[in-house]
Amino acid sequence: MADDESRNEDAEKRPGKASKKDSKSEGKRDAEAGAAKKSGKKAVAKDANGEGESDKAVKTTTKKTAPKSDTKRVGLFRRIFRFLREVVEQLRKVVYPTRKELLTYTAVVLVFVAFMITVISLLDMGFSELSQLVFGVD
Repeated sequence: MADDESRNEDAEKRPGKASKKDSKSEGKRDAEAGAAKKSGKKAVAKDANGEGESDKAVKTTTKKTAPKSDTKRVGLFRRIFRFLREVVEQLRKVVYPTRKELLTYTAVVLVFVAFMITVISLLDMGFSELSQLVFGVD
């Protein structure tokens, strides 16, 4: 029992670390807030004794939909330009592999391809021999 208390005290001293009691109560609060968010109600934060505190209420917001604008069709060149702009935008988000990763991936692919060539060649030769035995072809 004394060990548990000393561990809790040590955990309180360390930043970012919480005792088992603290982490359980935080998990419970997070679950309650998530349930309230789904139902659209306000979640009331509870202290260690399970009593609610109204000053710690969590607000939830409702998502408003934008009003529909006119459905005028956009021209062909404007659509092509928008598509190209979005392609460039997406390409900027790509994370390219480092040289070391690229060489590793290339080596893995080449070894796998060599292995598959060997397996398929051996199967081909085996079936060829089998068919020669069955059909008696020299």
